[in-house]
Formats: sequence, structure tokens, C-alpha cells
Amino acid sequence: MSRFLTDTRNTIEHMIQFVSPDSSTNAAWCDAVMSSVKRPTATWQTLDAREQSRLNDACAPGFAALTKRGIRW
Repeated sequence: MSRFLTDTRNTIEHMIQFVSPDSSTNAAWCDAVMSSVKRPTATWQTLDAREQSRLNDACAPGFAALTKRGIRW
């Protein structure tokens, strides 16, 4: 299971530090983000092969950057 789902607050705080290393974590903002985190669905699997490939290509740079910072999805 993704650390984002099992340790949501710490993962969000880590992501904030990735985006803006000089910022302090805003608890209200984290709460708002946490309320929008839902269990993943597999609806992407209903996309045709071309759309799945495009989605994968679009997400690859972000996933690589997160992985480099130790964030696993």
C-alpha cells in the first residue's frame, strides 16, 4: 500500500518541503489536502492502450521526481 495512503500527513508535509523547501507546513492546508485523499481506483485500466500510454508518459517525470525524494506511491 502506498505510503501516501498509510502516512498521509507526513507524506503531504514531505511533498510541501519538496515543492517549497523554505516554507513551514501549514496545518490547515494539510488537513484540506488530507480530506481529498481517497483510496485509488483502477479506472485508468479502462482506458485504451494509447490513452494508458499517454497517461503513463505524462506521469513519469513526476513519479521520478517523487521517487528521487524518497516518496513512494
